[in-house]
Amino acid sequence: MQYLKTKVEKKDSKTLPSLENFSINDIKAGKELFSKQVLFRLGIKNEDKFPSINLPEIAFAGRSNVGKSTLINTLSFQKKIARVSKKPGSTQQINFFEIIDNLSIVDLPGYGFANASKLDKANWSKLIEIYLINNSALNRVFLLIDSRRGIGKIDLSFMDFLEKYAIVFEIVLTKIDKIDYQSSKVLVSKIEKINSTFTTAFPRVILTSSKNNDGLDKLRAEIAKIIL
Repeated sequence: MQYLKTKVEKKDSKTLPSLENFSINDIKAGKELFSKQVLFRLGIKNEDKFPSINLPEIAFAGRSNVGKSTLINTLSFQKKIARVSKKPGSTQQINFFEIIDNLSIVDLPGYGFANASKLDKANWSKLIEIYLINNSALNRVFLLIDSRRGIGKIDLSFMDFLEKYAIVFEIVLTKIDKIDYQSSKVLVSKIEKINSTFTTAFPRVILTSSKNNDGLDKLRAEIAKIIL
């Protein structure tokens, strides 16, 4: 599998590149939203168990071990709201979380490598497809990309799927602390070009690090904009 490769070095102290700045009020709104109580609602493995959602909803998607669960924990200022494991493929169901009376947050199983049988992987893929295609509450999919790997063929396939069903998505780079400033600029430029070929891709790219909290204020602000 070919990836958009970047040089892996320690990031310097320069400001991370971004396609758009957020105002102080945007940042404040995002922090206030995620300072509210976030609860785990349920996990499902069967399409018959999908909950009825009366709130705006967002979903986090990406390759196995890209950092979806860790990001949800860090965004919500909680360490254990979403189960985290170093083993790829640990999220083996669709997990629903809720910021009470404000927002539904969904953690989708990772695609790509997972410690599971081919049958289980096929069942997860079908479940994810049904969730995405038939979900009128879904406002946006945040597609997480490991900054050390860039966008690979499997990510492009998922983006094609989202495009096919007119599902709006936005790229969020994770683990940005693992690459240097110049590499992050090059990576963002490449992703901008890829995004321009998709009509449902949100033009902004948000760079994050759950380890250093880089970019999380911007991601919170972006999510708050969806419901405000």
